[in-house]
Amino acid sequence: MFNTTFKRTAVAAAIAFGLSGAAIAQDTSSVVRGNVVTASGEVAANARVEIIHIPTGTRSVATTNESGAFANSGLRVGGPYIIVIEGENGRKVYEDVYLTLGESYRINAELESADMERIQVSGSAIVGGENRGSSSFFGQEDISNTPTFNRDLKEVARLNPYVNLLSGNEAPMSIGGSNPRFNSISIDGVGVNDDFGLNGNGYPTQRSPISIDAVEQVAVDMAPFDASQGGFSGGRINAVTKSGSNEFHGSVTYERMSDAWAGDPVNPESGDEVPLDYERDTYSIAVGGPIVEDKLFFFVNYENAQEPAQIEYGPAGAGAPNDSNVTQEEYDRISEIAQSQYGFDIGNWDTVRDTENDNLLVKLDWNVNYDHRVALTYNRTEGNNLRGVSNSQNSLNLDTNWYDYQQNMDLFRLSWFSDWSGDLSSEIYVSHKAVEAISGLVTKDFGDVSVRTESGTLNFGPDSNRHANQLENDNFKIGAKFDYLIGDHEIEFGGEYDSVDVYNVFVRNSLGSWSYESIDDFEAGNANEFFYENAYTNNATDAAANFELGMLNLYVQDNWYLNDSMELGLGVRYETYMVDDKPTLNENFVDRYGYSNQENLDGKGIFLPRVDFKWFAADDLVVRAGFGRFSGGRPNVWISNSFSNDGFTLVQFDRDQVSEDQYLENQNPAQIPQAVLDSMEAGDGDTNSIDPNYDIPSDWIARIGVDYRFDIPNVGDNFQATAEVTRKWMTDNSQWVDISRCATDETAAGINIYEPCDPTAPSGHYDLQLTNEDKTGKAWLLTTSLAKDWENGFNAYAAYTFQDIEEGNPGTSSTATSNYQYNIVRDRNQALLGTADYQVEHSLKIALGYSTEFVSGYASKFNLFFNRRSGTAFSYTMGLFNDGDFGDQPYFQGGGSYLPYVPTGADDPAFSPESPLSYEEAMAYFRDAGLEQYAGGFVPKGTGRSPWVTNLDFQFQQEVPGFAEGHKGIFYITVNNLLNLIDSSKGEVLRQEYTNQTVVDFAGLDDQGRYMYDEAFYGYNDWSIFEAEESTWRLKLGVKYTF
Repeated sequence: MFNTTFKRTAVAAAIAFGLSGAAIAQDTSSVVRGNVVTASGEVAANARVEIIHIPTGTRSVATTNESGAFANSGLRVGGPYIIVIEGENGRKVYEDVYLTLGESYRINAELESADMERIQVSGSAIVGGENRGSSSFFGQEDISNTPTFNRDLKEVARLNPYVNLLSGNEAPMSIGGSNPRFNSISIDGVGVNDDFGLNGNGYPTQRSPISIDAVEQVAVDMAPFDASQGGFSGGRINAVTKSGSNEFHGSVTYERMSDAWAGDPVNPESGDEVPLDYERDTYSIAVGGPIVEDKLFFFVNYENAQEPAQIEYGPAGAGAPNDSNVTQEEYDRISEIAQSQYGFDIGNWDTVRDTENDNLLVKLDWNVNYDHRVALTYNRTEGNNLRGVSNSQNSLNLDTNWYDYQQNMDLFRLSWFSDWSGDLSSEIYVSHKAVEAISGLVTKDFGDVSVRTESGTLNFGPDSNRHANQLENDNFKIGAKFDYLIGDHEIEFGGEYDSVDVYNVFVRNSLGSWSYESIDDFEAGNANEFFYENAYTNNATDAAANFELGMLNLYVQDNWYLNDSMELGLGVRYETYMVDDKPTLNENFVDRYGYSNQENLDGKGIFLPRVDFKWFAADDLVVRAGFGRFSGGRPNVWISNSFSNDGFTLVQFDRDQVSEDQYLENQNPAQIPQAVLDSMEAGDGDTNSIDPNYDIPSDWIARIGVDYRFDIPNVGDNFQATAEVTRKWMTDNSQWVDISRCATDETAAGINIYEPCDPTAPSGHYDLQLTNEDKTGKAWLLTTSLAKDWENGFNAYAAYTFQDIEEGNPGTSSTATSNYQYNIVRDRNQALLGTADYQVEHSLKIALGYSTEFVSGYASKFNLFFNRRSGTAFSYTMGLFNDGDFGDQPYFQGGGSYLPYVPTGADDPAFSPESPLSYEEAMAYFRDAGLEQYAGGFVPKGTGRSPWVTNLDFQFQQEVPGFAEGHKGIFYITVNNLLNLIDSSKGEVLRQEYTNQTVVDFAGLDDQGRYMYDEAFYGYNDWSIFEAEESTWRLKLGVKYTF
């Protein structure tokens, strides 16, 4: 009876996990657990289980309990291992065992006579990637074989069916259609996601914070139903670094890419070639080995990458790669006016600066004894990126408007793994991460200046968001995880305290921001707009946010092995904020609203229950199901906003006290008008606050999946198929509202028109508050995949994923003002659901690989990755420019976030006969965009779709002899967008720069509240950005020497 059950269970387990079982809590290590019986099927209590890591000689010993169960945690990932099980009635030996990050290796052992044959565990070396549905892991071979053009962890993670690497320089990564900022990314257990939500790439650094040569394994999970996991509501990428062993080993790598090895992209709108100007050189060296054999080991990796920044646009006629709408003559005239009349240099358009990225990793592993192991990781990353360079023809930004954005990160983690008894093991850890962000400016001698020319706009002077912008945050974390075996129950429990010290100076417009309608107006010193805000002392550093944000989490998880074919996980996690610091009290805020602006989330907590079930239903079938609640990943900057913008320290000048002629007429943009400086007073500036009744947002997720193994005659055996269905409910989503505005009227279509609730408040005053939406977003996610490895060296993987996601405010910005102003709405103070910004409705992925030896002993490898996916969603909106008819303050009277009303006819009671566009003219635009079906109502959010994206990447590797025994050289070629190389008309990447596209311009409301429209200022399309580099084939050459 047992033999039959054991065989069925072991085979089924192999289907689901490559001989792996339930997910476990360890972030940096693995677990071996199992049950042992005698040849007659009786429980084998007190059997000795010895697990030996061959490369280092590390040994871990456990003893089976009265139920015959055992568990060893804190083991190094990878292998190979030998597992030796010995009892009174026999022994069992498993060889060539490889362990996986974040998965437990499950054994059901039957003891045999001492002279029995050893079991060779075939197919356990994590080759080809255990890549099924919501959980994937990739070993060194998978990482090496993946065509990674930018050496980024995300390029490996994209093999997971739920992961979408979106277009753009920062390659934002969405998991399951979630905001990229809501993911968790960790290296050796230390979170390296962008805590402050400032970068689009998801990292706190400009590029990947670790060299891909330093990574041992990468795990990708979407909603793992394990209570030990937290801090994200999107997905999780967990990377563990390489370690030293008893033999010295390492590699030296050089890669180069250049526009000389690329195609010539053609802009599909203009038909013109877009010249590319880039090159990048990357150097990497890695070495590891013993310090004390069998005891102490080291691994070190250093990587450097350099490339000059690209200059895409210049004045028309100046010889730039692309002409802007600003001519050389206009540029020269404005430059001469600034120099002769105002005494400053506006800057240049063609300044070239290098970007550079350095990564250093040092890792030590110490085998204290059989029961204790210590690991120490140190990682240093420095990188810069030139930002603000012109990327469209409409406006030209000069180098004084750019900023050299540098981010530096230092992290370390110390982990102590212990086996206290055969039933109890633990990991105790402490980590520290320090990140600083520096905005390097050419000058701070004058403010942000924008001058309209005949057909474009010239921008110079520091960008308004960079006038005073400095961020430092220190993250300290201490925690403990325990694993206790009681009979058939594996109890995980633990806790963690996470503290972040934040110093954030973010004061926009503190140098002044000026707009001029024409060059003549600039010459006359007559601006049409001026913005200035600062600490009331006129010293921006006085408005710094300086606070500590703490979070405590506790969890317990019971992994109950009901029988040989069923596993049930029951867990609960509790997270709570612990914050002592508060924003400065604003008495004017208290007087207006009757409560304090000092809400800081202290004491706000959330319970996160989890249920996980696995049924090994047959030899070739596993059924999985889970349900749980997830929270986390929201940027800390949203909390910081209330400290930085308390309205007491950081204030704006009162336009009611300073007449326009004192700051708009005959003014020098290098000087803040004295009347403005004199008007700054503490206590009644614009505020960002947190609703005292704010609830921590969370997602409830349910999922069912099936793993199936089958054979196809004459084609192959052991095809692995997976199918999953996920349902998500997004509750208490964050929303930003302006509590200073009260509805006093309605448009003819029933939309609120606002006025200041307090008519005595300063002109243009706003009080933005972080609160919760009163609507619940929903999502359906479906995926299916098929994988197969053939003995002839060929392997194939294919996955299709479908997403249908409805959400409210996506929270795509780090500032409250942008999350409020640019959220797609009918009414800015009311939640509205629509198609999610990051939804990718259809995605097809195919990975093909072939490995052979044309020369014996030296592998030749061919790998292809194909991805075709839907474009992301955008909304058709009305363009706004200085339009205050909805009651918006001047600061928010721009952009295009309001959805348009589509009239039913010329006599529609909500459409004005005074509209500059007649009914037929307006409808021509609506029809052209496919929006006529919404006549009589508003266009829904997220109806537009960017064009589909198709990508095909290829890599070829060839091993060659090295200079000594055991050494090898490798040269490789990576082709990004091979499809474009095959057919130059294929592989275009077109996307929207923002999530809105103005179909008509809002011309205001007539005296009856009826809508009036005008022609859109810039026109509209289903794309606004042509990604020139991504749209053509590009070649990367690399050489590597391993020893």
